Amino acid sequence: MKKTKKYLSLLLAGMLSISTAVLPVNIFAEEISSTEINIEEPAETAVSAENSDNTQSSSDVIQETIEEDFLPGRVVVTMKQNPASAYGIAPFSNNEDSILSNPIFDGIDIANAEVISSANNSSSSAENNIMTLGDTTEDEAGDILLLELSDQSKQAVLDAVNQLQADEAVLYAEPDYLYEYCETIPNDESYYDQWGLHRLHASKAWDTFTGNPEIVVGVIDSGIDYTHPDLADNIWVNTGEIPGNGIDDDQDGYIDDTIGWHFYKNTNDPMDNEYHGTHVSGIIAAKGNNEIGISGVAWNTKIAPLNAGAGNSEVDTISVIKALAYATFHGFDIVNASFGGTAYGGGMKTAIERYPGLFVAGAGNEGTDIDVHPFYPAAYDCDNILSVANMNVNGNLNYDACYGAVSVDLAAPGTDILSTFPGNDYSPLSGASMATPFVSGAAALLKGYNTSLSTAELKEQILSSVQSFNDPDKVSSGGCLDLANLFTSSNGTANDCILDAGKDEWWTTSIEWNQYSGIDENEPYMQQCRFNIDSIDVRCKNETYTVPSKTFKYDVIEANYDYEPNHEYELCVKVTYDGTAEYFIDPGHRQLEMGQDNKKTAYFDDYALFWVADVYSDSNGQLFSHSAKPVVPNYTWWNHSLTYDPENKPNSTLNIDGMQVYADGNYYTVPAKTINMRPAAKTPTIAQERYNALAVRISKDGTAEYGTYLPWYDRDNPKPIFDQYGITIPIFDFMYGPNYELLVTKLWFNNNIYYQNDGVVYPGKDIWWNTGINWEQYAPDEGPYFQKCLFKADSINVVCKNQTYTVPSRNFRYDVIEAIYDYEPEREYYLTVKVNYNGAAQYQLENNVNEYNSNSAAVVYYDDYAVMPIGRVYSDKNGQLFFKSILNFSVYTNGQCITQMSAPVLNTNLKFKDIAAERETAVGLTADGEVYVWGDGAYYDLGQGQVKLNQYTPVKVEGLPEIVKIAKGKHHVLALDVNGEVWGWGNNSSGEVHGAYKGKVYVPSKISGLSNITDITAGTGFSAAIKSDGTLWTWGNNTDGKLGDRGTSAANVPAPVTGLSNVSKVTCGEKFMAALSGETVYTWGNNESGQLGSGTNDSTSTPTAITGSYKDIAAGNSHMLAVSTSDELFTWGYNSVGQLGLGDKISRNVPTSTGKTAAVIGAGYNHSFYTDGESIYGFGSNSKGQLGIGIQNTALTPTLIAGLRNIVKIDGGFDFTIAKDKDNNIWVFGNNNVGQLGIY
Repeated sequence: MKKTKKYLSLLLAGMLSISTAVLPVNIFAEEISSTEINIEEPAETAVSAENSDNTQSSSDVIQETIEEDFLPGRVVVTMKQNPASAYGIAPFSNNEDSILSNPIFDGIDIANAEVISSANNSSSSAENNIMTLGDTTEDEAGDILLLELSDQSKQAVLDAVNQLQADEAVLYAEPDYLYEYCETIPNDESYYDQWGLHRLHASKAWDTFTGNPEIVVGVIDSGIDYTHPDLADNIWVNTGEIPGNGIDDDQDGYIDDTIGWHFYKNTNDPMDNEYHGTHVSGIIAAKGNNEIGISGVAWNTKIAPLNAGAGNSEVDTISVIKALAYATFHGFDIVNASFGGTAYGGGMKTAIERYPGLFVAGAGNEGTDIDVHPFYPAAYDCDNILSVANMNVNGNLNYDACYGAVSVDLAAPGTDILSTFPGNDYSPLSGASMATPFVSGAAALLKGYNTSLSTAELKEQILSSVQSFNDPDKVSSGGCLDLANLFTSSNGTANDCILDAGKDEWWTTSIEWNQYSGIDENEPYMQQCRFNIDSIDVRCKNETYTVPSKTFKYDVIEANYDYEPNHEYELCVKVTYDGTAEYFIDPGHRQLEMGQDNKKTAYFDDYALFWVADVYSDSNGQLFSHSAKPVVPNYTWWNHSLTYDPENKPNSTLNIDGMQVYADGNYYTVPAKTINMRPAAKTPTIAQERYNALAVRISKDGTAEYGTYLPWYDRDNPKPIFDQYGITIPIFDFMYGPNYELLVTKLWFNNNIYYQNDGVVYPGKDIWWNTGINWEQYAPDEGPYFQKCLFKADSINVVCKNQTYTVPSRNFRYDVIEAIYDYEPEREYYLTVKVNYNGAAQYQLENNVNEYNSNSAAVVYYDDYAVMPIGRVYSDKNGQLFFKSILNFSVYTNGQCITQMSAPVLNTNLKFKDIAAERETAVGLTADGEVYVWGDGAYYDLGQGQVKLNQYTPVKVEGLPEIVKIAKGKHHVLALDVNGEVWGWGNNSSGEVHGAYKGKVYVPSKISGLSNITDITAGTGFSAAIKSDGTLWTWGNNTDGKLGDRGTSAANVPAPVTGLSNVSKVTCGEKFMAALSGETVYTWGNNESGQLGSGTNDSTSTPTAITGSYKDIAAGNSHMLAVSTSDELFTWGYNSVGQLGLGDKISRNVPTSTGKTAAVIGAGYNHSFYTDGESIYGFGSNSKGQLGIGIQNTALTPTLIAGLRNIVKIDGGFDFTIAKDKDNNIWVFGNNNVGQLGIY
């Protein structure tokens, strides 16, 4: 019997609340293939029965996450403990020769090696500050190495990982995974309304405390604009470093790191190279009460820029590990991690465990349950992680917020959060990234208020002080952050708690049966129940009280009744302020008086109550704690097989993997078991068509085993049984059906029935429905036209409770003429199948599949029927119903909609003479001058009014005259009409559409002050237009001077750029602009990556001529393409993923020849294209197939796009591409998660 320290039980208790809705369907342990990993053919995943603690081995994880993006040429290796004996170097010696000479690395061509996190690099207080899982017999983590390979391909990384993982000295070997920031895209709602601080009662908290400058929050992100006037006073300064002397004064491994470090670029300038880290930092610690900008949560807390930004809104694993080691060395109290992804990284998890402070992580924005689909680092099983979900202004989790009853701790405001932006700017953003820093700021406040709090106490105090919100079942604490509750006032209650008893339970329960006299043998036996609880100490208002031991009785013989049978209670400690303390059984009034169910302390005028445990009494009066429970594995740990012997007699076998259970403060291992039942046997093990229960029996001698019992469903108290023989913990009720099939009828570790094979039988095609709309009059030539919408779902089969049902086809109609309304317009629904157990099945539209978890793909069972979700659908303003996304786990034979395409696909909806794309939205212009849009509808740049629905096929933008040219900015659209006037719609936070006001422009609106326009372009919050006289006019956001020199003109008003004439073309990046005048290219704006091509990295607002003669230009996010007058392709700027096509990842600040001849050029966010007049080539980022080359490998050099020819225009968004050929056919490829390809 193996004991494990107490904090694991906190996680296990939360796991018991998981419902079947979050259990994966038809996932069983499989044998891991020995085939080597190959990037084209990912190996199947497997979950071992031994991994019942929800951890994963690196070899398993590599196969699971092969599709995840990672940096080529870099491998993260976590050695097992005792690194000196394993590979011959001392921790942090960075002795490259001794690493390379070890036979572990034979056969791997390593260009460079270094230790990035040492097993011995933890602070002296780490053991006291970090909660631990206790002693373990498993291999412990040693040093973490970075191996830089000579071969810069991803396949080389996977080959190295394969080899290293097989070595017994290696604990983990894994790629340098990339993790996305957890935010969505900015919008301008509630611009100067910091609703999050009001919701969290910040003003009440600030009455007590506003922050401690001795507390430091390390922000692992894209850096911080440390010059921002609302942040500059709170930037951490490394006092151990002498600036500019070129010496590592504090011996932390970094030279002149006076305010932090850029770990990806390895420089001492952690300036924000995007915007994300600056926004996060403002939420934590923007200077309060300084008459400018906004207020952070902790006004005086210091923030340390730990720049791990790898570009493309991502951080990389190695930079995060280095940043954590840095935070540990400098003793930072808290780390904010507003990033994540689905790739499990053992090295990162180890680095987090080694960090002694509180690690606050965002739960993600995929709208999924991360207990089922983990999002890391939030889902790592580390005791110092506090994971945070995004809550909106209505007190609900936002529609795209990830959640998890076990893995997510609490919610915080994260939608439309106004905060600091680089360049002395402010803007709202949404996502878990914004929710996370609210909690980091709260932790900084609390730690500053009481610096003696350990990491464990800090986390517990935050979770025990939450307030109620509308989705309590989706986070483990049941609530959202409450700043006012962090410290009740200045009365010292922040430290109040029950002091550690050294074990989870310090009580015992017993029952004895005795006679009154013991003389008459016919005299009945009566129960004498005892619940004995040991003495403990409690801290209340800075005073320590000793609670004496006590025995609660239910004794029939002595007529002593401290409680009633068949009741639930709360075991509490009652502290009277006059100096006494005692145990107290409370029937629940404590919670009622507090007004919320999850706080563990309640204060009254003369006394306080401290919750100890929930307890209950059975029908005999014996009192128990709710502690006996199974440690539920992260997979279904049983399966059933049916075979036949030579005499054709069935043999039904139930195979159950080993697992753990917890009871009375100890963990017990339950060995695997196989239960065989042969009907021909004289005494079958289990009879057919009779209910039974599978349970675990823990005997008095400490052994535990599976057994079959009478069903728990029929018992008065369906909970664990404690008796004189031991403890019995139910797992599930089941029966063998008439054909010897296994039917699991009730799971006792959650509340739903589970059937392993239930779901839709894949019909042999991904989509078996279609949609249409017709416009008719009531009578010919009479009155207006009205819509007749039809959504038809074809017949399919489903399996429910192991029975097959046929679902007939069905038409869903929204028909104004016939007054048939099966649904409402502008709504989202779930397309489901309802199966009545009497044999009928039919399609239905449901608002929610499951009242507890509307996003679940699991089958939901009721007494008389079951509901099987197929996918999400939505109706537009006309009532036409469209399919949005499939719920893959309800279709157990892998049908799915088109979520991405890695090769060009013809969009057959319409032909367009002009196209434009940016971020997750595309625009098309027909030969008739009509504008169509599709993709992400969250920011109103689809021009459909106040409708935020995504559009999965092109939809017309109404209210426009004949249009001749279109342009797409980050979240706005421009259209040039036949009269030379410009129209716009979408986001207008910086006046990029209309300078007259700042707010959303829902429908097309003419832009004043512009006439005789011949060309237009749009960027991130700014716009530009060329007049017929060759002058260039700009307006919108002017951060970094990207609007150019405009005299004294206000930024939000169109005005000409001085010094430019004869402009024939203009193009925009995210923070810069370029114009072609004659054969000269002029650039201006931000130049941190050399995108201006001026030979320096200095930003400027003055248009600057670059060397060379050119005839065409195109801008990506932070890089440029240009075609010279001799048709030679030149590139320059940011090159993190090969978007310059030069065969490397080195950025350039001057135009550099690719050696290619180009006719047409185009660019996306971090990917590029050119044609040679017939064929087209792509290079750069390809994580979603946006290069169209058939695979998802990054291309450092131009790569042919097969099957795509005669392209005359090409444009790209964030991770998708749209191209137009000479016949106006439209080709699309890349990501389609919000419909940006215009196909479904």
